[in-house]
Parts: sequence; structure tokens; C-alpha cells
Amino acid sequence: LQLQSCALLLTAGGPRMVAHSTAAASGSLRALTVSACNNASCASSVVSALDLDDVIATRIELGADGLAAIAYVGAGGLPKLFHCRNRDCTAGRVSALAGASRSGLEVALAMGSDGLPLVVHRADTASTQVQATHCGNRSCQ
Repeated sequence: LQLQSCALLLTAGGPRMVAHSTAAASGSLRALTVSACNNASCASSVVSALDLDDVIATRIELGADGLAAIAYVGAGGLPKLFHCRNRDCTAGRVSALAGASRSGLEVALAMGSDGLPLVVHRADTASTQVQATHCGNRSCQ
């Protein structure tokens, strides 16, 4: 396996989840994958492939609903958000961010004061301008 990008979700009890893009073999697509920790050392985890898009960058945060949200850049630089539907993130909903331009290689994620995702990404690979999407609901649909 080849790891491209990795983001860690920490809680008071220790590591809870790792979001990463992993390629099964050299030259293959890097799928968005999560490893939900079963214990404080994360030595045991539930691993789920969430999106088979060619994932470049990942960021993860805990939403107000207690479930993880993962912002990432997919194929062609398109920013997306995956909202987990359960604690282990074995199911959820993927959304391409409406109105977002293709962003290149960078993405950031925070939860707004309303508990909804705020995704920031570069507007394009040639500029320093950023574009922000404040989601109107948890899954950014």
C-alpha cells in the first residue's frame, strides 16, 4: 500500500480515526480510506474505503453531531466532503462542494460556530486566492 495523505482525529480519549488516501499498487488510484480506532493506541481499527476517487489531500474534524466530516481533494482538484453516518464511518455521504472551482492540492476543514463544516481550498493551482464553502447542513448538500 502507498499512503499519499493522512489526517488524524483526536478526542479526549485519544486517537479516534485516521483519514488517509491509499493506493493498492504503484500507479493505481488513491482511495479515501478511514481507520476507526478500537482502542486508545489505535492498534486495532475498522478500515473502510469511502470514495474510490483519486484522493490527493485529506482533513478530518468532529461535527456537532459527534460524527466525523472529512474534506478532501479528489480527481482533477475537485474539493469534496464526506460526512460519516456512524461512529466507525463505515457509511456516509459524499458531496462535491457546490460552486467550488478545482483547487489543486490543498484543503482545510473546520467546524463553524453553528457546528457545520467550513471547507477552505485554493481557487486554482496558479494563484494564492482561496475559496471558502460554509455548508448549510452536515453533509454539505
